[in-house]
Amino acid sequence: MYLLDAKTFPFRTLPADSNFIFGISSIPRWQKLQQEHPGLVAFAVYDPLGFIERDTCALQDIPLVRISDMLADSLSKATLTDYVYKRVHRKAPEKERLCAEPIYFNELTISAKHRKGAFVNAGAHHGESTDAYLRFVGDENRIVYNFDPDVDSYRVLSEKYRGKEHIKSIQAGLLDRAGVVSFSQGRGEESVVDSMGDTQVQMETIDHFFAATPVSFIKLNIMGSAALALQGAGDVINRDAPIIASEAFVSWDALRLPLVVQSLLTDGNIRYQYYFRNHYAVNYGLIFYAIPEESSR
Repeated sequence: MYLLDAKTFPFRTLPADSNFIFGISSIPRWQKLQQEHPGLVAFAVYDPLGFIERDTCALQDIPLVRISDMLADSLSKATLTDYVYKRVHRKAPEKERLCAEPIYFNELTISAKHRKGAFVNAGAHHGESTDAYLRFVGDENRIVYNFDPDVDSYRVLSEKYRGKEHIKSIQAGLLDRAGVVSFSQGRGEESVVDSMGDTQVQMETIDHFFAATPVSFIKLNIMGSAALALQGAGDVINRDAPIIASEAFVSWDALRLPLVVQSLLTDGNIRYQYYFRNHYAVNYGLIFYAIPEESSR
């Protein structure tokens, strides 16, 4: 393990074999990390005085080792490393691991083709993911619920799927509790829950809305609110073991999504495997997948 000083090493290129970059605020914390993971190849940035940008400092509280240990394959672990490197350095690593498969609907989520239940499309925008899902499963009559609190997106969805009773559009967002919240709208896919927002919108929970409706797939693209939406879906997750696919690049906290899903599991028969994939060469593009094991269905 290697300790690097932020004063002289805020954005230097790391060797290609490094597994993680950590933000370390104290020497005792670093020593404890060494004791707990003696075989880990890692680089830490010692930042007691805040020489690293605020975004990077927020990484200090993310349990990267624990999250990595939860991931189901080596590509996920490497993708996580690439993502952290990219955000810290504001540039891609020399050999960035990109996933050539389509976002959300690919080999990881292939079981969606034979799973029964509704497709929950949160952050539906103009229905791009709904259309992709229906093509992917090869069944234009699958039940779909499009959620989007943005007035312009809801208008497009309502007009686009008019007359298709199996595709329902709801002008609401999904969080961990129902109610009215402040929202910044009119920004398309970047409309977001915001305490300084310009309007009030309705929020629902997956558990309440789908209390009597089976769910097979939950897709989340809701600008950093995925963890809250999943915390409002614990009953559905334990009942139906749906596939979950979510953006995970808006904030460092999105890296906690494997921990969030795992914390919700109360039924010992429900087990998930967790993956990260990077589908975009630009920006960050990190997508989290929670795939139920075969025995969970």
